[in-house]
Amino acid sequence: MTRQQINELQFKEQQLLAEIKGVELQVATLEKQVEALTVKAQIDGVVATFRVEELLRLRPVRRGELLLQVMDPTKDWRLELDVAENRLGHMLEAQAKSGNQQLPLTYILATGTENTWQGTLETIGSRAMVSEKEGAVIPVFATPTAPLPNDPQIGAEVIAKINCGKKSLGYVLFGDVIEFFRKKLWF
Repeated sequence: MTRQQINELQFKEQQLLAEIKGVELQVATLEKQVEALTVKAQIDGVVATFRVEELLRLRPVRRGELLLQVMDPTKDWRLELDVAENRLGHMLEAQAKSGNQQLPLTYILATGTENTWQGTLETIGSRAMVSEKEGAVIPVFATPTAPLPNDPQIGAEVIAKINCGKKSLGYVLFGDVIEFFRKKLWF
């Protein structure tokens, strides 16, 4: 080999080494990006969000956005109820009268309507959310009391009645009509 060919090969070797370093840096950067995209839960549990792959595929995501719900089935259960915004006043009034934040409630599971279960209202959410069925709703959290339903399902729908005290029969039967007229005709 001539000296010129050796110099050319050494130059190509240096060029290829520089390209390898560049590719290694790209690989390291891509691995960091993949690691940043990996969702890790802070607790052990079960992913309670349905159709996760369909929900997240090709979807732009913003920082801080709620993507998944992870629940630990070994811990105490909690009922998450959506109360229509126009019903909130009755609950707040009942809490003020009783002097206690906890109101008794009765609920049934949509997966088993033959039994009724008891619980206690714990907290009322601080802001309204929009529901497809009800319109504006307030999230309410309750604790079921023993005995618990056999094999409760995460995410199962419940229907609950919160005991807000006694009202007159006329108000119980026609309260919605009275509230409708107050909202639509009075103001």
